[in-house]
Amino acid sequence: LFTLKMLFAPPDILHVQYLALLSRGLPLELWPLRIAKLRGVRLVCTVHNVLPHDTGDRYRPGFERLYDMADLIVCHNQAARRRVQQEFGIPGERIHVIPHGPLQQLQSNMPPQEARAALELPEERIIVLWQGVIAAYKGVDFLLETWKQVSPRALLLIAGTGEEALLAQIRKKAAELGLEDSTRVRLDFGFIPPEKLPACYQPGDVL
Repeated sequence: LFTLKMLFAPPDILHVQYLALLSRGLPLELWPLRIAKLRGVRLVCTVHNVLPHDTGDRYRPGFERLYDMADLIVCHNQAARRRVQQEFGIPGERIHVIPHGPLQQLQSNMPPQEARAALELPEERIIVLWQGVIAAYKGVDFLLETWKQVSPRALLLIAGTGEEALLAQIRKKAAELGLEDSTRVRLDFGFIPPEKLPACYQPGDVL
């Protein structure tokens, strides 16, 4: 249907944010985009990740074709802009930086002290929060390795979920480093519903 629309009723501008097959090494989605270009459609591509995480250069040829087709590329920071320009040879005038704003409006009427009490966090400590979907490329293991260099006044709270094998690795890492106790690191593994996120963020001094 998408290809038929590009053939018979093409839009003026097509904005691409994510190509699921291309991100798995299958460049099938590039064909309808090429048809759109032949029909005079202007292509805008937002780059969330320059290349898919944990894939090295395996999928680089497909993304080279995508970026080369784009009339305008949007990156979320200057580092991504430099990579697209230097690694893929895209002229700087075709790349614009638009910082990524918050995906949700996290509002809470709960005071930080009350939120700390609800989560059983000490009032006198500096709370550093890491929250999200836990994946290998996000470097939680590196964060744990460096945490011993941080003042003992700070408590690291890691909250979120991920693949069970990876969560087990993180638990093991914290234990090996002697950090798996409530005085230095607290691991709160599990899915956090959106409505409970504000209470999770409220106690944090550093995110």
